Amino acid sequence: MRVLVLADECRSAELLQNTLERAGYVVDAAQSSDDVLTGAAAFDYDVIVVDVGARPGGGLAVCRWLRTRGQWPILLLTGHGRLEERVDGLDAGADDCLQKPFAFEELSARLRALLRRRLSRQTPMVSARDTGPDRDQLLLPCDGPSHLERGRSGRGQNGWSDG
Repeated sequence: MRVLVLADECRSAELLQNTLERAGYVVDAAQSSDDVLTGAAAFDYDVIVVDVGARPGGGLAVCRWLRTRGQWPILLLTGHGRLEERVDGLDAGADDCLQKPFAFEELSARLRALLRRRLSRQTPMVSARDTGPDRDQLLLPCDGPSHLERGRSGRGQNGWSDG
């Protein structure tokens, strides 16, 4: 997975880059908002991580710019954890927000989730309508009672069979 990182300070960017690289990510660290804009135009990043406090211009402005020009998944790092800051970030185009300080395991899980969503958008989906007009061909034979029988006594709380 190729990740572009824009942190609010050089030390944070270096720490993020080193940690992600040790975990097997290919990471480019941007030093400024302009570097993000240049990098995003040059490479097809799997995820872009932007710190809300990044200068110059600010992380929210970077999110807005990225969203108008592409479909990169954006993870916004927030420093204060205020609801307003997270909402502003999501409204600016971020796909997810993560409050600092954070555990690397959570950062990595959020990056994987963003990648899954990106890949699912790129994977063509097949619907029942795509298989042809004969809907009976879509029925699978079932031996014995269904495990999903509804409305019978002795079933689970929601009315579905517990198995």
